[in-house]
Amino acid sequence: MEEGIPLAWVARDQGLVLRTAQRWVDRYRRQGLARLARKGRSDKDTPHFSATLRQAIEGLALQRPHRFAAAIHRQAVTIAERLGESPPSYGFVYTLIRRLDPALMTLAHEGSKVYADTFDLVHRYESAGPNRVGCHGFVRSGGRGVNGNPTTRMS
Repeated sequence: MEEGIPLAWVARDQGLVLRTAQRWVDRYRRQGLARLARKGRSDKDTPHFSATLRQAIEGLALQRPHRFAAAIHRQAVTIAERLGESPPSYGFVYTLIRRLDPALMTLAHEGSKVYADTFDLVHRYESAGPNRVGCHGFVRSGGRGVNGNPTTRMS
C-alpha cells in the first residue's frame, strides 16, 4: 500500500480476510476515516415481539408453581406460532423473566407473608420509655431501635 507493503500481507498479519481489507481501504480512500466507523443498528430500540407475547411470557413466569425458563420458552414458542410471530429465542425469554421485579416474583411464587417479611421495608418505632428516643423515624423491618431494643410495629 502506501509504505510498499502488499495489502495481502497486512490482512494476513492482522487476521483479516483479504476482501474485507480491500473494502476498508476502498471506503477510507473514498470517504475518509469517518466511513470506517460502525453504523448503529436502525432497529436498536424497537421491540421485536408484540406486547401480547411479552405479557404472555411474563404471565407464565408469574404462575404457580414456579417454572423453569426452558419450560416457559417452549410454551412461548407455541404462543408465538399461534400469534403468527417468529418464535422467541431462549435468551430473549430468559432475559425477559430476569427483568421482572424480584418483589413481584416473590409475591407470585411464595405468597404475601414471605413478601411482607422480605420487602416490607419501613415500620415506625416507638421509644422504650419517655424521652428515650429523640427522633421518631423509620427503620427496616425487624430492625433494632436505640440501645438495641427491638422496634415496635405500629398500625
